[in-house]
Amino acid sequence: MQLHEVDLFGQHDTAVAPELSCDAVCLLFDASNPRSFEHVARAYLKHLSGSSVPVLVVASKSDRPAVRQDYPVQPAEFCRRHDLPAPQTFSCLVAPPRDVYVKLATMAAYPSLRRLVHVLLVRPMAPWLSRYTSRLVSAEPSAWVGAGVGAAAAALIGVLLIRLLRASARDRWV
Repeated sequence: MQLHEVDLFGQHDTAVAPELSCDAVCLLFDASNPRSFEHVARAYLKHLSGSSVPVLVVASKSDRPAVRQDYPVQPAEFCRRHDLPAPQTFSCLVAPPRDVYVKLATMAAYPSLRRLVHVLLVRPMAPWLSRYTSRLVSAEPSAWVGAGVGAAAAALIGVLLIRLLRASARDRWV
């Protein structure tokens, strides 16, 4: 994946076709600066709103306190109104920015699955499921035995339930 920075508000307030014919667009704003989202919103509305290119809005400096943006619509509401995923938080100081790059690469590789990508990458796993899957991944033998017994019990209950339902359906028609 190649990243290329395009300055839309530099010398020219226009973007040429090669700059906009990309696989994915990342619009970055400073969450601690109340005037920075306005530029992102203007760029999206002017250049990308009618485009089929997937767009990811990123709120940088998320380690600092977020401030209310001086724009009629706040970033989360703007993204919701324009069918964009919720703004992704980003900070170099807190953790490696892996999530943003994974999302951008996935959006670029699968542009038609735009909504599904964000559902799968944004929603955290339920705590109870996370606890059990982490045990399975750590390859504890007792966890694998427990998972096997649980799966066998679920299959047995399913088979018995189907037989019971079929038998009751036969009795009803006789």
